[in-house]
Parts: sequence; C-alpha cells; structure tokens
Amino acid sequence: MKMDDFIQKMLQTGVSMASAAAERLEDTVKDLIKDGKLSTEEGKRIVTDFINDSKEQRSFLDNKFTVVREQVKERLDLPTSKEVKKLKKRVKKLEKALAKLEKANEG
Repeated sequence: MKMDDFIQKMLQTGVSMASAAAERLEDTVKDLIKDGKLSTEEGKRIVTDFINDSKEQRSFLDNKFTVVREQVKERLDLPTSKEVKKLKKRVKKLEKALAKLEKANEG
C-alpha cells in the first residue's frame, strides 16, 4: 500500500468518525431540547460549532499529513513516480541498445 493511500484511508476514517459523532451529538441535542434542558437556539449553536470545529480539524490534519508525507519522502529519498517512469524508459532504451550490440557481435 502506498503511503498516500494509507494517509487517505486514515483521513477517511477520521471523517467517518466525525460524521458518526456529529450524528450522535445531534440526537443528544434533540433529546435535550425535547426534555427542555436546552433551547432550540442553543442546540443549533452546539451542533454548528461542532461541525465547524470538525472542518477546521480536518483542514489541520490534511495540512499536517502533507507536511509529514513530504518529510518522510525527503528522509527516505524516495523517487517520485515521474522519476521512476523516466528511469523505466531509460532502462528499456538501454536494453534495446544492448540487444543490438549483442546481435551485432554474434554476426
């Protein structure tokens, strides 16, 4: 599994967990409003604040994962996919040239 895929799965898991928490919070707030322990406005504010905070946290995590990914790539000195493709083309070209030389030496 590529590192980017792993990070993406982690982010998706976090989003899923936040969505589940938001649903539970909404249900709890509805119950509190129904029981008269919260006003409708207070309930809306609580849910809105939670959703906004979740969005901010997602943005923060996206940025943090991007920084960490780049740091890991730098430390491991991993080639980019573009570099790998370029090297593959070069190897194929060299293999063809070598095959030509071998064929010329046989004849």
